[in-house]
Amino acid sequence: MRTLFIGLYLISFIFSNHTIYQTTNLDNFLNDIETFDQYFRENELVIDSFNFTIRTEISESQVERLENMLIQKDFSKDSHKSELVNEEFDVSRFDQRKEVQVTYVLTGDIWNEQVKDEIKQKLNDETFKEFFKNGLYYSCYQSKYSDRMNSNLFFDRIREDFDIQEQNMLDESGFKVLGGKTDLIKTSLNESQHSINIQLAIRDEVDGATLTIGTPILVIEY
Repeated sequence: MRTLFIGLYLISFIFSNHTIYQTTNLDNFLNDIETFDQYFRENELVIDSFNFTIRTEISESQVERLENMLIQKDFSKDSHKSELVNEEFDVSRFDQRKEVQVTYVLTGDIWNEQVKDEIKQKLNDETFKEFFKNGLYYSCYQSKYSDRMNSNLFFDRIREDFDIQEQNMLDESGFKVLGGKTDLIKTSLNESQHSINIQLAIRDEVDGATLTIGTPILVIEY
């Protein structure tokens, strides 16, 4: 199974070269998780891996307080793993910024009701809310297909079911990425030139194809 990772090169590019305004909050993000969960179940779409990335900027004093709180919760700064959900916590400091970037990542290799409830419990934790309530929220889901034709059909079906208004499309041999806007998802990424809140990607593999869904943009390998 393909290992998920944060697309740091993409994130660094976005945050260093563009002003990003994400019109969302924790309630919107949790609502989107419920929307996708219901869609996956109704359409019997098996999710092979998921990634939730939340990024915020806080002061040095807040970082120290956050780290102390995590230590009290027996949470490792580098990684904390449960049976179903993996957690990572990262701090990045930049010379030209007073604020410190803090990233919280939740990943896993299976998606079901129990996983969804555990994710919601973690995101509703008071420690999380205190430091990440004004953060940037990203979600990604991946599904593997042994039949490339079926994966392409599902790509088109998701596009139709979510009534995605296309903003941009990359269509190459064996690889396609669609970026657009859907009213069914509350999370939204606003730039000066356009607004999107969902990306779909499909890549042909030797043994089939991989379908990736991301909101508001993809920040993992796809």
